[in-house]
Amino acid sequence: MDFFAKTKFTKITRISAWLSVFAAVTALLVIFSWLFNALYLITITGDSTIIKLNAGLCFLALALSLLLVGNNKTKKTGIVLAVVVLLFNLLNLSQYIFTYSAGIDEAIVKDHFTAATKNPGRMTVNASVFFIFTSSIIVGIASKISVKIAELIMIPVWVASLISLVGYFYIVNFPFEKETQLSPIMVLLCFILSSAILFSRLETGFLAPFSQSTETAKLNAKLLITGILLTLLFSWLRLQGELSGLLKHDAGIVLMGGAFLLILLYSNRASTARLSSLEKNLKKEKALSEQIINSLPAVFFVTDKNNQFIRFNSYLIKASGYTKEELEKMTPYHFFTDDEKSKMDQYLKDINETGLMTIEASLKDKEGLVEPFFFKTMAIEYDGQPCLIGTGINITERKKAEQEIELLNKQLRSLSKHLDHIREEERTSIAREIHDELGQQLTVFKINLAWLKSLPKDEETERDNLTTEMLALTESMIHSIRRIAHDLRPPALEDLGLAEALRIYSDEFELRCGVPIHFFTELDMLELSAETSKALYRIYQESLTNVARYAEATQVEASLDIDDDNIILSISDNGVGFDTAGLGTKKTLGIIGMRERAVMVNGKFELISAPGKGTTVMVRIPLYQDMDVEKESYDVQIA
Repeated sequence: MDFFAKTKFTKITRISAWLSVFAAVTALLVIFSWLFNALYLITITGDSTIIKLNAGLCFLALALSLLLVGNNKTKKTGIVLAVVVLLFNLLNLSQYIFTYSAGIDEAIVKDHFTAATKNPGRMTVNASVFFIFTSSIIVGIASKISVKIAELIMIPVWVASLISLVGYFYIVNFPFEKETQLSPIMVLLCFILSSAILFSRLETGFLAPFSQSTETAKLNAKLLITGILLTLLFSWLRLQGELSGLLKHDAGIVLMGGAFLLILLYSNRASTARLSSLEKNLKKEKALSEQIINSLPAVFFVTDKNNQFIRFNSYLIKASGYTKEELEKMTPYHFFTDDEKSKMDQYLKDINETGLMTIEASLKDKEGLVEPFFFKTMAIEYDGQPCLIGTGINITERKKAEQEIELLNKQLRSLSKHLDHIREEERTSIAREIHDELGQQLTVFKINLAWLKSLPKDEETERDNLTTEMLALTESMIHSIRRIAHDLRPPALEDLGLAEALRIYSDEFELRCGVPIHFFTELDMLELSAETSKALYRIYQESLTNVARYAEATQVEASLDIDDDNIILSISDNGVGFDTAGLGTKKTLGIIGMRERAVMVNGKFELISAPGKGTTVMVRIPLYQDMDVEKESYDVQIA
């Protein structure tokens, strides 16, 4: 049982194994009959030996051989047994041809039932021919020597054993000599053993096309079985007709030929119709699969065990720049640089070990241009050979996005550091102004107050002078406090609205820097959220600061307007301008800060500039979004 557990069986080959076991058991019965003189099992009328001891031994050896070659560990032993049977029967056949005795006929048991003139103990010519063919078939298939020839021989051997069995059942006179007539055991064992050999290779042998799970195989298998049964039926009818005298021999042959034609006609018609339908469906499926593969937004390929392309899609042709004919002669190594070929070697080894791998590699096209791709490859079996199937997605845009994200993160880190620096500078400036101005003024105020307290009551004039000076100091301190508060948050932004705050800052900028600025807006009554107003005001401040620092402009045009449901702030100068292509590599923290302020209020920041053509900063913020924010704030206050 351990032998059967280690042998790979399918549903059909398992039947073959049990047929072999039945043949071996029957052969043992023949052998024991000879050894224990129970010859009534193998004789007819008690005076004629029908199956010889050597025939039983050959049946047993071939049945065991067929079982052994099905297991890789015992295959050699099975081949040796079949070769022994082959040589033994060649020797037995040579005795008939050259009319001599090799001493093998009665080497084990004496045959007392056969006359000395009729070669007692010797197998018949027919038995030897059968064993020569069957042993040759087993050796050829198991050793993979002349497998096709062995499979072709197998069919007529099986058919001959079937005809012998049918003929024996209907007592047909075969052209055998009387002393070599077949016994029921001989006929049965020949058919069983040949059937076991035939079915042992049903999945890969001659009958493999009939045993597949395809619709065509199922149809042809039905037609084959039907044809065999109908042939047997018509043969039986013909024989019965001739034996009973209803048909003459010639008429029987004509009827049999007509029956064969009818079987051939109807079977071919059914198979042709079905095969035509399957072929049409196959062509449709093939066309659909080709369209699907060629419509993939990625490279698709299949390579054989030598890494030659055996299938690929149009995307590979487009991406590589090679023609279809050129690709058919290439391997994947042609698409990679020398630096990455060793990497691909390891990748292909890993695929064969794990079955599935992914990798990022640069694909080189016919012009030498390189683009990054993400490849996913799987090891498969295609057309009975180990192959690789894979896809490759162009990740150029993803790589650019990753680089942009990395650059943006770097810029944000720099911006955060810059804002911290500005915050510290503002704190230092505020502390300096409080110390230098308010501190000094409060110190003088304190000194004057102490002096005023120490004056005699009759010093009216001095007291009036000190009081006047203290009032002036108070006014100066109030002015300093307002100026500091204005720098921190312009009161006009809250008191007068965004439009007026921008107008005031424009006037202050023109006075401070001497650059004429024309600010235009008709949105004095527009009310925006505090976040939007603050963002636009700071962007405006930063833009004018950049004009003062870098633009060398003589004129600035600015506006606050509404267009297509967007609030638009625009600042343009006629300065020297600059190349915007280099912004990604420069520390333009002011521009990054303006962009981030716009994004924080769901706006869009746009910078337009060119050397010698000035600069334009434009910010667009959805108007309805800002109104929704105001409405939500109003609803919360009402609630």
